[in-house]
Amino acid sequence: MVGYSNITYFFKYSIKYAFVFVLYILFVCNQTAIGQDIVVGKKALIQSEILNEKREIWIHIPQSYYNTGIQPATYPVLYLLDGDWQFQYLVAAQEALSGGMYNYMPEMIIVGIANTDRSRDLTPTNGFVIHSGEKIHTTSGGADRFWAFIDQELKPYIQNNYRTNDYNLLTGHSFGGLFTIYSMLTHPKSFNAYIAIDPSIWWDNKYTFNLAKESWNKLELNGTVLYLAMANSDPTEKDKLGHSETIKDFSEDFLSAKNNNGLRSKWEFFASEDHGTISLPAIYSGLKYIFKGYCVPVKKIVNQPNIIQSHFQQVSDSIGFTMHPTELWLNQIISYCKKVKKEEAVCELELYKAKLYPSKVK
Repeated sequence: MVGYSNITYFFKYSIKYAFVFVLYILFVCNQTAIGQDIVVGKKALIQSEILNEKREIWIHIPQSYYNTGIQPATYPVLYLLDGDWQFQYLVAAQEALSGGMYNYMPEMIIVGIANTDRSRDLTPTNGFVIHSGEKIHTTSGGADRFWAFIDQELKPYIQNNYRTNDYNLLTGHSFGGLFTIYSMLTHPKSFNAYIAIDPSIWWDNKYTFNLAKESWNKLELNGTVLYLAMANSDPTEKDKLGHSETIKDFSEDFLSAKNNNGLRSKWEFFASEDHGTISLPAIYSGLKYIFKGYCVPVKKIVNQPNIIQSHFQQVSDSIGFTMHPTELWLNQIISYCKKVKKEEAVCELELYKAKLYPSKVK
């Protein structure tokens, strides 16, 4: 049943995306001394007054966060729904895309939100579905309170305890994708970017789809990015809930329409993935789309070091948020220019780095 959590789905990852895990393991092992644990994150508990319960969160901090050889940096934050069973491969995808000189996105803090009552938190209205003769999702309808928890309690907690900037992303799969779309429609400026993976917008007679019909022309989405992924439903099984049909209609009616209210969006159909296997490839593809153009043509820099500034200006314009090359990345580029004996480029890059990251006054 679409929207019905089944953790066994997530062990069926597509082989063609397995290289993400391989790259990540190689990266982590290279950074870790023999005998030390390989750690990708930690757990924390937050007492939510809004939800009247303790919530477990999983937090990943980038490798560079603790690097004492560079000035303390700030980081975007990605909030992940269903964090207790999608956290590890999202960390892997992010690390694979953000490492080295050829990076396709900035490093990020990842905050996975573990579930307590998934049906309650991720659905906007109260309803139920008959599954194997039983009513399920009967506690549904708490999306507004859950959004308030994220916005008013979780975000401040992360901002107060970690070095963050103001660029925030939200991603979710199935009911999590439904919540992601619903959040964009009702609070469009609460996140800068959204990744909705095979979202269950069929819920409650297409409530969220109909909400989009009513509100789309009134939304102000300048600087907002949405990536939507659609899985391939089993053709032998009748889609009783209209899951795939509703995603397709939403994508064509709104994301392919000319009037997107400033929204930069893409929807992608994964013909070789089903509802259970789509999350990993969609996360990888979604992050690349949001930060489209982020990767700098490294080999051109040795002869044209000034392209870095214009490049990151284009990136900033595309995502609606000011982005600069990190100090760690600039150090790598400067070392590369030294290696190939491009002294003029080294001098220009050193001056540029000093402008972005001036030394502390003693």
